[in-house]
Amino acid sequence: MAISSFTLALACLYFVVISEAAPQCNSAEDFIFGTGGSVINHTRSSTECCNSCADNYVPHTSDKCESYVWHPDTGECWLHPDYKAVSERDGVVSGVLNHALPPLPPSPPPIGPMGGWSGIYTVSNHEIPLYNYIILMR
Repeated sequence: MAISSFTLALACLYFVVISEAAPQCNSAEDFIFGTGGSVINHTRSSTECCNSCADNYVPHTSDKCESYVWHPDTGECWLHPDYKAVSERDGVVSGVLNHALPPLPPSPPPIGPMGGWSGIYTVSNHEIPLYNYIILMR
């Protein structure tokens, strides 16, 4: 059975439409990527928020959407025209569209044995444990 050129063209068109319909969303919890932008209310998931970003434009602007932030507790979806600014925010899912995630900030240092931040602090060219310095400041 031979495949007609019309059937082959339809199959190719279907493949192109389906492959372009799925944006690549790279996401992380408890971070916000990007600044500015506009809010869309009542999204049900971070995937739906990403798909809104993939529609290309931040509402009420001519800016292309590069990142999104979904707030699960309110259903708000924020669309941002950039993605390189990173800040921490508990309880959100943020992602970038068709890019790798920007570098995440380092974790805070561990808590020292006396309740202060641990680490080394230099005072007058002398290195002392940071938790001791905090105790001395009390």
